[in-house]
Amino acid sequence: MNMKLNLLYLAVTSLSIATAQNPLDTYITGNPTFVTIGTTANKVLAPKDLDFHPTRQDEIWVLNRGTGTSATSSGGSVVIFEKQNETTYKSKYKVDKSYTHFMNYSNAIAMGAMSTVPNGSGSNTGGSNIQMAISCEGTNGGDNFMGPTLWPTDTTIYCKRNQTNSLLGSHSDMLHQSPKSAGIAHDDANIYWVTDGNAKNIVKYDFASPHCYGCDNHSDGKIYRYSDVTFTYVSGVPSHLVLDKATGWLYIADTGGKRILRMNTKTGSDGGSLTATNESLASYRKMTGATKEVFVSTGLVQPSGIDFVNGRLIVSDYSTGEIIIYDATGSTGVELKRFKSGSGVAGITGVKVSFDNYIWYVDNKANTLVKVIPGSTTNIGEAGDSNIFRVFPNPASDKVFINLYGITGNEPVAMKINDMQGREIYSENISRINSGSNQIEFDSNRFAPGVYFVNLIIGNQSRFQKLIIQ
Repeated sequence: MNMKLNLLYLAVTSLSIATAQNPLDTYITGNPTFVTIGTTANKVLAPKDLDFHPTRQDEIWVLNRGTGTSATSSGGSVVIFEKQNETTYKSKYKVDKSYTHFMNYSNAIAMGAMSTVPNGSGSNTGGSNIQMAISCEGTNGGDNFMGPTLWPTDTTIYCKRNQTNSLLGSHSDMLHQSPKSAGIAHDDANIYWVTDGNAKNIVKYDFASPHCYGCDNHSDGKIYRYSDVTFTYVSGVPSHLVLDKATGWLYIADTGGKRILRMNTKTGSDGGSLTATNESLASYRKMTGATKEVFVSTGLVQPSGIDFVNGRLIVSDYSTGEIIIYDATGSTGVELKRFKSGSGVAGITGVKVSFDNYIWYVDNKANTLVKVIPGSTTNIGEAGDSNIFRVFPNPASDKVFINLYGITGNEPVAMKINDMQGREIYSENISRINSGSNQIEFDSNRFAPGVYFVNLIIGNQSRFQKLIIQ
């Protein structure tokens, strides 16, 4: 069939359209492939999260829930992967002697440059200023006697210092008040954001100056609890979060709420002091009135992993085993692509984008670390999918045709067109679809020259194709 669609005139200049393509948009077309980098052979054991070292960019730290040969033990561990070539990594397995407390059911990891390293003098100070913070889901000690912990990433110190004496291992600081911590994100200096699964709200932790390795003086710590920014905690599934440091928006995986929230960290008012349990703090404040929004409201079951890079938000859905890419340049997320993980089943927890713009994830159930390689630029659907979507000619300067194959005839079809900034510039519901082959025709000469994305929503599935208009 032929359908002539009268497209709206777009008063968009060529300059605004000719923006360079986002490097993560290489995942939008084609079908990705999955390269398994780490397995149980490397002691990847019920992994919950991963992060890339900020200064050693070919180094990946995987956070395990378990230790040794047990993926279900109460204390966590770390596997450090060092790149040898594109597909080969060597690994080092690390367990600190104090793992049963400071990594009690580990959930999330975040790295950042700290303003200070452990202070004082002697053998338990110094080292690199790159630290990692780990949040844990355990309630070791009861009450509020858990929270985020700082550790060095200097491997001459981490899991090396204080392993045989009476001090508390190689950790460099800990603040309590947040048992069942579901996620963590670095802000600046010694400041981190935490999804608190116990109180089900968002907390900012300022470690101030880390104490010496293995010590336990937390009295300079400052905690800010955003009591009215809430999420739905799901036991056993991390609710990761990530900060866009350029804008101050904090993106939060609301796992039980089936959505992505965001909060403006530059807003909020001091609502008074709170009483800390189990520790003396420099400050513990209640924050209210921060700007918060629902950023993604549909299409998610149990969002868990999350990362933000170059205006793109990457989310993993623990329940469906999918990775979803959103354009995050507007006030709400625009879905650009979703695909199943390599295992194709539930279990993805942490997801991160590497410095060279590859998507990586850990699968908690498959016990794997996986690198995702973008597919070719062939049309989406041509690799065995039941619904084939094809745009031609491409590039185009006059008529554009969209062919659809394998439609059952009773599936709803909608077409949306987005520009390179992710803005939806046209949409139409297409009601007259025949079983078998269909063809949609429209004029492209009302568009300014540039790059667009045509999105066909067929039933509950989305398919994208890049369209270049000359």
